[in-house]
Amino acid sequence: MPSVKFSEHSDRPEFIDLLKRGLGIKFKVYQEVIYIDANGTKQQTDIVIFDAEKVNIIGDSLKWTSDDSVIAIIETKIKHTRIDTGIQREERLDINEPQLLEYLKSLKCKIGFLTDYNRIISYNYTNNLDKPEKKPYYSERLDEVADFIIEGIRNSVNIPIQKTPARAGVALSLKGSNPFLCATPSPARYPYW
Repeated sequence: MPSVKFSEHSDRPEFIDLLKRGLGIKFKVYQEVIYIDANGTKQQTDIVIFDAEKVNIIGDSLKWTSDDSVIAIIETKIKHTRIDTGIQREERLDINEPQLLEYLKSLKCKIGFLTDYNRIISYNYTNNLDKPEKKPYYSERLDEVADFIIEGIRNSVNIPIQKTPARAGVALSLKGSNPFLCATPSPARYPYW
C-alpha cells in the first residue's frame, strides 16, 4: 500500500479556520503572502494576520494603509517522520528563528510565531524593539495552539477581539458570565530552546 507524506500545509486550513473564528471580524488572516523585501528578493510567509480596517484588496493584490497593518506573522514547520521506520524526528523550532525575524523586520511587524502545530514559540517586540520576548508553549490540540496565538495577539494589540458564539463553545473554559471571553491557555510544558 502506498504511503502518504504530510507537509506543513496539511493542518493549515483547519488552523486558519480556528484563527479566523477566534479573532473575529477585526482581523484578516491570509496564507502564502508574497512580497518583495528591501533587497528586491521575493519572500513568501506562511500566515499573516492583518488589521482588517487597514488593508484593501485591489484585484489580486493586498494593499495596506499603514506600517502597523500587519499584526502577526506565523511561520509553520512540519515534524519530520521517516517513512521506513515511522519514527518522528523533531527539529528545534528556534533554528527557523532567523527566517521569522527577517519577515517581522521586512513587514514591520512586532508579533511572530513559529509552530509545528504542537510546539510553538511566540516572539513579541512590543516592549523592546531590539530583542523580542520569547515564550514557548506546547499542546497536542490544534485549538489550544490557535488559542495561544489569539491570546498573544489580544495581549499585544489595542484591537478588541470578540469571538463568534461558535468559537466560544470551543474555548478551554469561560470567565464569568460572558461567553465571549476565553481562559488563557495553560503555560508551556516543554521549553525548546
